[in-house]
Amino acid sequence: RSDVHCLRACLNTAMKFTPTGYNDPIFAGAFLGHIALVLVWIGYSAATGKYQVVESAGGVVALFRGEASVLVAPSPAVSFTALLFGSIIFALVWSGIWLLLLNICPAEIVRISLVFAPCMFALMTLLCIIQGNLIGAVMSALGVAIFAVYAYFVWHRVALTAALFNSLSKTYQKAGGVFLVAFGAVLLQAVWMVVWALAVIPVKNGGHGLGVFFVFFISFFWGYQVIANVLYVAVGGVAARHYFNEQVDGAVMTSTKQAATNYLGSICYGSLIIAVIQALRAMCQMAKDQARENENAVAVVALMVADCFLGCLESLAQFFNTYVFAYVAVFGMNFSDASGKVWELLQNSDADCLLNYSLTGTVTFFACFAAGLVDAILTSFCAWRLHLEHTEIFGAALLGFIIGLAVMSVVSYIMEAGVTTLFVCFAESKELLSSFDPELSQAFNDNLDAAREKQNIVK
Repeated sequence: RSDVHCLRACLNTAMKFTPTGYNDPIFAGAFLGHIALVLVWIGYSAATGKYQVVESAGGVVALFRGEASVLVAPSPAVSFTALLFGSIIFALVWSGIWLLLLNICPAEIVRISLVFAPCMFALMTLLCIIQGNLIGAVMSALGVAIFAVYAYFVWHRVALTAALFNSLSKTYQKAGGVFLVAFGAVLLQAVWMVVWALAVIPVKNGGHGLGVFFVFFISFFWGYQVIANVLYVAVGGVAARHYFNEQVDGAVMTSTKQAATNYLGSICYGSLIIAVIQALRAMCQMAKDQARENENAVAVVALMVADCFLGCLESLAQFFNTYVFAYVAVFGMNFSDASGKVWELLQNSDADCLLNYSLTGTVTFFACFAAGLVDAILTSFCAWRLHLEHTEIFGAALLGFIIGLAVMSVVSYIMEAGVTTLFVCFAESKELLSSFDPELSQAFNDNLDAAREKQNIVK
C-alpha cells in the first residue's frame, strides 16, 4: 500500500500546475461563440432601431425602452451616479475592514457570525410584538430558537474555521494580487450585466415567447458563473502553490492566466450545468408569478415544489463543482477526470468530513448580509442628505444592499476557494500540511476524530 501512495505522490507532483493543453475546448468555444452572438444581436438591434434616443431638456439621453417615452432629468441622473459610486466605495471599504478583522481576530468573527442570525430574529420578534403581529412574533421567536440551538451545537467548531481563515489570510498577504483579480472579476460581472441587459431589452419589448427568455436566462447565468469560477480557479491555484511551495513567485499571474486560458473549457463546462439549473429556477419563478396573478393555487403549489427541487439540485451541483474546480486548479484535469477524482475523495478521504465540519459557509453568509446591510444604510443616508424623495431613498437603500452583497460575495468567494483547495491539497498530500501551516495542522488533528464521528452519524 505504501508503494501505491508513493506512486500517487510522484504522479501528483508531475501533474501539478503543468497544463498540457486546453481542457474541454468544445465548451470554451461554445461559450466564446455565445458571447459573440450576444454582441452581434446587440449590434443588429441598434442598427434596426430597437434602441431609441430621446432628447430631454438637459441634453441627449439614451433610453432603452419599449413604446413609452421616458424623460430623464439630469439631476436625478447625477444623484444616481454619485450614489452608485458611493455604494461601490462603501462596499470595497467594508470588504477591506472584514478581511482585516478576519486576519486579526478570526475566532471572534466566526463567533459573531454564529450569533448574528439569532440576534436578527430576536430583533424581528421585538418589532412584531411592538406592531401587534402575533403570528410574526411567534415565527421569529421560533427562528431565534432554531439558530440559537444550531450555534450551541457547532460552537466547538470555531477553532477549526478560525485556523483556516487565519492561514488563508497569511497566504493572501504574500499574494496580494488575488484582490486585484477579484476586483477585475467584479468589474467584468458588472460589464456582463450591462451587455446582457442591452441584449434582452429588445427581446422583452418584442413580445417573444418563454423559450427565448429561457435561452437568455441561460446566457446570463452562464456568463456570470464563468467569470466567478475563473476567479475561483485562479485563487485556488494560488492557495495550492503556497501549500506545495511550488511556483510561489508569480503565482497570481500564472494561476490567473491558466484559469482564463488552459482551464477555461472545464470552467465553462461546470458553469453551464449550474446556469441551466438557475435558468430553470428563473422560469419557475416567472410561471409562479403568473399563476398567482391568475389565482391558480394548484399551479402555484406545483411550481413551489419544482423550485424547491431545483434549489436542492443547484446546491448539490454547486457543492460538487467546488471540488471539481479545486482539482482543475491544482492538477489541470478536464472536467470529467476531475469529477472522478472528486467522487473518490468524497468516498475515501478525511478532507470531506473536515470541510463539512468547518463553518466557512456561515461566516461568508454573515459577511455578505452584513455588507449589504451596512451599504444600504450608508447609501440611504447619502440619498437623504441629497434631499431625495422617500421612494428614491428606498431605491438607494436597495441599490446599496445589492452592491454590497455582490462585492462581498466575490471577496467571500476568495475565502471559499482557498478553503476548498486547502482541503483538496490535504487529501492529496497530508504530510505537507505541517510545513505549510503548523497551527492549521494542529487544528486539523484536533478536530479530525470529531469530524469523522459526525460524518459516520450522517451516513
